[in-house]
Amino acid sequence: MSNLRAYEEIEMIGKGAFGEAYLYRDKKTLKKYVIKKIKIHSMETKDREAAVMEANVLNKFSHPNIIGYRESFTDCGNLYIVMDYADSGDLTQIINERAKKKDPFTETEVMYYFVQILLALKHVHDRQILHRDIKAQNIFLNKINTADGAQRLQIKLGDFGIAKVLSQPEQMALTQVGTPYYLSPEIVRDQGYNNKSDIWSLGCVLYELCTFNRVFTGQSLYIVFTKIIMEKHTPIDSSQYSQDLSDIVNLMLTKDPEKRPSVNQLLSLPSIRKWVPRLLSKKTQEQEFPEGLDINLYGQETQIGLLKHLINLKKFDQKFGDQVLFQNTKEALVKIKDDQKDQVLVKRETSVDLVHELVKKLQEDQYELNDEVGMKLESFMQVIKIVLSGDK
Repeated sequence: MSNLRAYEEIEMIGKGAFGEAYLYRDKKTLKKYVIKKIKIHSMETKDREAAVMEANVLNKFSHPNIIGYRESFTDCGNLYIVMDYADSGDLTQIINERAKKKDPFTETEVMYYFVQILLALKHVHDRQILHRDIKAQNIFLNKINTADGAQRLQIKLGDFGIAKVLSQPEQMALTQVGTPYYLSPEIVRDQGYNNKSDIWSLGCVLYELCTFNRVFTGQSLYIVFTKIIMEKHTPIDSSQYSQDLSDIVNLMLTKDPEKRPSVNQLLSLPSIRKWVPRLLSKKTQEQEFPEGLDINLYGQETQIGLLKHLINLKKFDQKFGDQVLFQNTKEALVKIKDDQKDQVLVKRETSVDLVHELVKKLQEDQYELNDEVGMKLESFMQVIKIVLSGDK
């Protein structure tokens, strides 16, 4: 563990109620870092614990799209958290620059930024941690060199100052936190919430990328909160963006958190999933997607239908539902069978019935299930029957 004498101060870059953020340079390596100086000596016990929590949370992450943590230490009654420096500002600055020029992001640009944030959030949620303050200002940008010698901007999710670690994935957090314009309906109502609130906030960021506007605005917090709870958002421009992207925005801004998709469910959509190999190295893909990265066999429209019904089938275990969406057939179902021994997933005798119920609902709603898709669903159910019955 170091101390502050190992670094050379360059400039202050931010200031808050309990401390400041500075840009420093490591005296040996000359690499730049951001160091948060938090005045824990003047804090109440609860706030001091929250400050230490940020350092502990950052130490859990190792992902190319999350601000890297180097170390933390105390000195003269202050807590110092040393983090990687993102050299190209934040997403708010990029959005404002493009808005001034009246130069909308292309759909490719939107997806390039959005999927990186989604991958960062997957890494966070997979560790049963809520970010709780996702907004454009907390999404940083860093220049990186590509294999062909060009430069591109890489997303870095940061500022985990009010993150919360959950002991169970379905656990609810009850404290109202976050930035008002990005708060989900359940937080505004002061109800319990879980990782679906982060999904709403990220939906607000995606909406800003597409429109240069916040989802809901008003002259007072009361008006903003009323709109968040009661009003439907204005759709994104259909002449500028595809129906696929519009569907993603609408899913993420669903008022009912139970009907809002999880990170993994969003990553099952073909229009999102196809980006993953472009954005993550092979090693990181294997770490983040141990089940594999097979591109789903369904088209986007059918996939949206599957996703909506999987969310609505409350007795359908989410992990099992994710496996259906990911289409990892026998390999995934072998894993399901192993997990069932620990009673983690749905009971063996109900699994096939649930898939039949899903198909029935899809047919009732007249989604376009052509012969090819129907055959794949039928084949998938046969694999379920074989694996769950123990027949190899």
